Amino acid sequence: MRRLGLAAVLLTALSATAAPPREAELRAVLSSEVTRITARLAPNKSGAPAVGILSATTAPPGDQWIATLWQSAFIASEATQTSLLAHEFSFKVNAPVLDGSAGLLTASTFVALIRNKKVLANTTMVGAINPDGSAAFADEVLARLRAAATDGVKRFGVPLGARQQPGAEGEPIDVVLEGQRLGVEVRELSGLDDAYLFLTGDTLTRPTAAAETDMELWPAELAAMSRSTTELRKEFETERATLETMLDGGVSPTSANALRTRLERFAKQATDSERGGDSVRAYVLWGATLTTTRVAIQDVQFLQSREPFGLLQAQGAALTTERAALQKELETRFPPSNRANDMYAMDVLESLVTQNTSVPTEQEAKSGDARQLAEGLLRAREDVRNGQRFVALYASLPKLKKTLPPLDAARLSTSYGAARSTVAMKELANDAELRGYERQLFTEMDPRARLVLAARQNIYTAHVINLYRALGAEVSDKGVLTVRNPRVLSSQLEHARTRVLQACGRAGREATMVPLAAKLRYLNARAGREGTERQKVEALADLWVANWWCELAVSGSPRASR
Repeated sequence: MRRLGLAAVLLTALSATAAPPREAELRAVLSSEVTRITARLAPNKSGAPAVGILSATTAPPGDQWIATLWQSAFIASEATQTSLLAHEFSFKVNAPVLDGSAGLLTASTFVALIRNKKVLANTTMVGAINPDGSAAFADEVLARLRAAATDGVKRFGVPLGARQQPGAEGEPIDVVLEGQRLGVEVRELSGLDDAYLFLTGDTLTRPTAAAETDMELWPAELAAMSRSTTELRKEFETERATLETMLDGGVSPTSANALRTRLERFAKQATDSERGGDSVRAYVLWGATLTTTRVAIQDVQFLQSREPFGLLQAQGAALTTERAALQKELETRFPPSNRANDMYAMDVLESLVTQNTSVPTEQEAKSGDARQLAEGLLRAREDVRNGQRFVALYASLPKLKKTLPPLDAARLSTSYGAARSTVAMKELANDAELRGYERQLFTEMDPRARLVLAARQNIYTAHVINLYRALGAEVSDKGVLTVRNPRVLSSQLEHARTRVLQACGRAGREATMVPLAAKLRYLNARAGREGTERQKVEALADLWVANWWCELAVSGSPRASR
């Protein structure tokens, strides 16, 4: 079941009382230089999101820093339970700012201004920030520390995991000890709460968290999930019987036995999860087993067919028809009349709009690997089928006790798009999935679909940049993922888990719902946290997305107020 996505940028819905503009003077350390910045928070009377930079130079600020400000405004609004539209967020700079290393500083400063708290003198920090408010990466920490000390900074924050830095000869240098030598207190910060406390001396109050039991499926959800799992198992048995018939005499005994062994292993894992009461894992595993079986059937068909392009055409035609039918059913069953409908539709739309698979032309089929292209189309069809199952699942749930207004999807999608990590986008210019999201954001007309794309891209890009920069991920020739900073990964997982429970606790109280989309990702992440490093990394992305769903349930719109 491809239902992840990759970080959660969040909104909440408390309105702020109109007040005079507030300002704070800061020092941002950019590489080996220190620049003065004035952070400003003003009442927003425009009715539209307002985040920007006022520059005293002719050189424009880097687009990554603009994205950082948007991300910081989202995170600060969520952390203070205010609306993004309650304030105008701006920074005035007297030198070009070209990177995103000030995420922790800008987000914690926005929180201080919203809460009307003073920033402590001679204090600054470096480090990017993730969508859930956890500390991300920081470049050139040693050079920045020394520049800050020269400029008179006495307290300097760095992201968790950045304590050891390479010296001029590559030797490890402890920045805490280096700070002591320079007369600067250096402290590692795990995220926004630490950064805000370090910057102001004030503690940030968070919502009461949901209990673990609150994240379990409701009886109606569990029953619906169990029905879907039973259907998946039956479909697998039917397809396996078809495959067995095709394997007899159509494939070498060695290949046939290897495939049977693989399917039996998958089926056993799914059965064990089902018997163990892990309904979410069972659903995921039965879906993966069914898809693997159908891919195998198609592979045999390609081996036996004299017209492979005909098979490709059939898959493409079926995908087009099934996509259109699912979109029509969504419009009928879940019109954009209330927030529950919007969230149900958006969860299903993720199976459609995040696909980058298109039906190839005959020329593309002949010049490429027709068998591989057909597999891509088949997997896209499986995503659509999964979406169809979730339409039935959501339609079978009882109506919520509280009806909330619909999402302001058009405005939200624009704001999320502005906050996506341009660093990751540039570094992953050849990433097909990322390029596909970019194209679709410019062509998709459905506001709810655009919101899914924008939020997914925001989380995905932040997840990738965090993966390789903050966690130090490496992938071996055999595809095994390892991280150089397991301590940071453990901290981020615990931070993300805490944020999800807090967001979902608030959603349960104020919206009388913890979205099923959030529960499924949370439960999947709970299992993944005990697995391999790859599974832990995937669990982190799951938690970011779960967080986003719960915040969306409460806020729904940057205009919302309480």
